[in-house]
Amino acid sequence: MLTFFTVLIAVLAGACGLYWRWSQKISEELLEGAEIAWDRYWEAEPEFLGDLTKQEFQAVYSKVNFPRFPKYVLGCLIAFVAALPIVFGILGLTVWIGDQTGLFAKPDQIAQYVPLSGFNHKSITEQQKQEMALYLARDFAGFYYFFGVIAAWLVTVALFARHFYRHRPGYLRDELIRTRDERGDN
Repeated sequence: MLTFFTVLIAVLAGACGLYWRWSQKISEELLEGAEIAWDRYWEAEPEFLGDLTKQEFQAVYSKVNFPRFPKYVLGCLIAFVAALPIVFGILGLTVWIGDQTGLFAKPDQIAQYVPLSGFNHKSITEQQKQEMALYLARDFAGFYYFFGVIAAWLVTVALFARHFYRHRPGYLRDELIRTRDERGDN
């Protein structure tokens, strides 16, 4: 399990490095685009810009046009991987409490309902059939882990999606107006 997490963390670290490099390139391209947009606004509507500085305009332009989705996907994956040990701990504790309180059926109780009708060969004894059924029934605990991890993934994605849509910037003109209004320019 430790190897699995080590590999996952190494892959995520590599993805973070690639994202950082990509975001630097995108930021450079956005500065070029902001320069062009600044010149157009300054020629066509200088009164609209008001007292906004070129640096403030570039910051607003970058905020509006920078692709946010890759950052949120990477953050979501990092949060999910960081939460996995906690999720496994909670799931293990839940299964243990369920076993102790009798909430979950014991493997020997489940084994009675596992159909092994295809194993009617003469060389397989009844005891071997019961052992096979017990082995299969023990694996039903994996059912709880599987759906518990899926539930954790869904919660993580829902939280990040909610944040993604709540904090999305508006159009460039709207954000410029908002920035001007925050400074007290009219």
